[in-house]
Amino acid sequence: MTCVMRASLKSASINLLYKNLLKEAEKLLKADPSAEQAVVVLTSKGNMFSFANRNVMSGSVEDEIAFVRALTENGDTEIRYMVCMWEDATPDVPSCHLRDLLVELNPANQNIEILLKSSEGFLVKSLKVLFGSIKAASENI
Repeated sequence: MTCVMRASLKSASINLLYKNLLKEAEKLLKADPSAEQAVVVLTSKGNMFSFANRNVMSGSVEDEIAFVRALTENGDTEIRYMVCMWEDATPDVPSCHLRDLLVELNPANQNIEILLKSSEGFLVKSLKVLFGSIKAASENI
C-alpha cells in the first residue's frame, strides 16, 4: 500500500504564497503566446524565479537548461515552492527533464512543494512523494 501525503492549504500565508505564484505564471503565459507552460518557483532564500517553457511538448529542453543556469548563476539552487501552469491555466507537475535537472542541481529539491489541481480543488505534494526518490542523472551512469 502506498501512502500519499496531502498538504493542506489552510494556512493563510501558504494560500497567499501560492496565489502569488499562480498570478506570476498567468502573467508569463499572457506575455508570451508561444509558451506552452509557465514555471514559477520560490527559493529557500525567498527569491522568485520564473520562465516560459516554449516547446516542452516537443521535448525541447533549452528553456529548462537556461532556467537552471540562472539559478546556479544566482547561487540560489534550493527551491521550496513551485507552480507549473499549462497554457490552459492548469497547474501540473514539471517535465521529467526539469525534475531531474533540479534534483541534480540540489538534492534537497526532491522536497519542492508543487501546487496541483485535483477534483477537490488544489493540493500540494513534494516531488519525492509524487515520484519517489529521484536520482541525479550522474548517479544513473
